[in-house]
Amino acid sequence: MTVNPVDMQVILPQTGQVNRISRGLQFQQQVEQQILGQQIQKEMRDQEHQVQKTTNIKHNRIDNGRKEQKKGSQHNKSKHKSTHQEQEDTIESEVTVKSSIGSVLDIKI
Repeated sequence: MTVNPVDMQVILPQTGQVNRISRGLQFQQQVEQQILGQQIQKEMRDQEHQVQKTTNIKHNRIDNGRKEQKKGSQHNKSKHKSTHQEQEDTIESEVTVKSSIGSVLDIKI
């Protein structure tokens, strides 16, 4: 392939345009890569926020469950104390009844 001088007059100005276009394409690719990187970072932040939100909800549920268990156990303890107190009262009344038996002559046939 041979290049004529007339062809050189056309080819040389075209190389400048090709360089300018290639630099523009490189710049555009860099901008697209930056935009893509920013989108990925935003998605990662959103996902991290979502994970933190769900873990906070789980921890709140666990804490609420523990509080309810404590309330329930305290309620059971108070029930247990009241039933225990009632049992002690009945035992004391039985003791007083038993101690009164025989103080006066009780004859059963």
